[in-house]
Amino acid sequence: AEHTQEASELTVGGWSRRHVDKPLAWAPVYHADLGHWLVKIKSMKVDGVPVEFCQDGGCSAVVDTGTSLISVPTAAFPEVFEMLRHPAPLEGHCLGQGPELQIELEGDNFTLALGPRDYARAQLTSSAAKPAFGGRRWQARSPLWGKVETRKDLYCKPMLMAMDFPEPSGPKLFILGEPVMRRYYTAYDMQQERIGFGLARHSEAPALTEAEDFDLWQEVHDEQGP
Repeated sequence: AEHTQEASELTVGGWSRRHVDKPLAWAPVYHADLGHWLVKIKSMKVDGVPVEFCQDGGCSAVVDTGTSLISVPTAAFPEVFEMLRHPAPLEGHCLGQGPELQIELEGDNFTLALGPRDYARAQLTSSAAKPAFGGRRWQARSPLWGKVETRKDLYCKPMLMAMDFPEPSGPKLFILGEPVMRRYYTAYDMQQERIGFGLARHSEAPALTEAEDFDLWQEVHDEQGP
């Protein structure tokens, strides 16, 4: 579900075509003997710029409905975080332009594409003014930088978490949690050991009242404190 007025759904014995716009693209389960819905990552990019951590072809990902964020190996966290971090627009949200995370999976040559509305949340800039990881600036930069007016008090923080796993599933293991589940409808085929992905067809969210819009803005400041 993408908003509170929309219900999630679990279908057993098949999948619901009414929730997707196109046929599903299928990715084979990698190392099914490990007991996870694990897929192989062919490449990972941000706005077309490769994530160095995955350039050796050793990255994989577990598709997990029980994980609320995207989990990234600790060694990859600084790179991915800095490539996705970007300024907030004047409206003070992270629903518009920004870096796109592109995860190409083995199988039907399918790429998961996540935008700011999928992975980012507005946060005060008090701790973001300086690079957080040794001062290195990664190649991909937001198209907003230097082109349109942006907020100075807010930035769009990638909602990632660092998590490490030992071999054989790790160490280059990502977890694709709720941000992917909201954007993509997924089907899990145990018989053929594969996972299907399709861009989810969501119902339109009801328009926010003026009071609800204010509450969302206030929530950002309340969470950050004075």
